[in-house]
Formats: sequence, structure tokens, C-alpha cells
Amino acid sequence: MWSGGLNDAARTPPRAAQEHIGPSSVGTSAKRSSRDHVVTSPQKKRSCNLGEYMHSLSESIATRSSRERGRSHEQEEQSEVMQILHQDGVPEGSELFMMALHLFQKPACRAQFKNIEERDNRVKYIEWTWRHSMQTNNH
Repeated sequence: MWSGGLNDAARTPPRAAQEHIGPSSVGTSAKRSSRDHVVTSPQKKRSCNLGEYMHSLSESIATRSSRERGRSHEQEEQSEVMQILHQDGVPEGSELFMMALHLFQKPACRAQFKNIEERDNRVKYIEWTWRHSMQTNNH
């Protein structure tokens, strides 16, 4: 006593006529045929072979290493320009020193500073660049 299409037959086997249907199951057969008993399993993760895994791992390591090299190069360059500043006799804590600290965060400013040969011109560069950047930021 059940109805449905071919898919229902695959999901719910018919009851045999000789099965005893007790009072607790009266009316439940109608509920069963209307319910959807589809079980959805989680999608399988895409498996990759060992070669693909090793390739992905080495790319990740290479990316991380290049980032670290970039940071260490930048830190070396900042140390270099600060050493030049110390050699030029610019005292730590002075206004010129603080301006240089701020300007030397930019790679272009560090490169330009390193290319200037004379101490007086390096000091002028810091002062001029500071004033120019402050005027540009205020407008």
C-alpha cells in the first residue's frame, strides 16, 4: 500500500502484505511517502597527487622567502642611510634626525639620499624634501 515513482521504490521497499501493522504505525505510511529521504554527503575534497602537493609547497616557500629577502634588504638600506646620517654628525633626537626617520621610510627618499655625495647637500635634501612634502600634504 504505497505509491510513488521509480525513485521511491529504490528508497523505500514495499511492505509485505503479511506484515502486521500495529496501532502505532497507523497513518505513518502516508507520511513516509511524502517525506524526502535523500541523504546528501559532503563533497569530497579535491585530492592531489604528491607531485602537485610538492609543487604547491615549494611555491609557497619561495613566495615567503622572497618577501623575507625584500624586508631584510629594506632594513639593510634603512640602516645604511641612518649610518650615513650618524657619520654626518646629525644628533639623535634632533628635528633633522626625526625628519630623516620619517622620510627614510620611503625607498625613493633613501635612494636619493644615498646618491648625494656631500654632507651639506644631504642635510639640505632632508630639509627641502620635508618642507616640500609638508606643503604638498597641506594642499
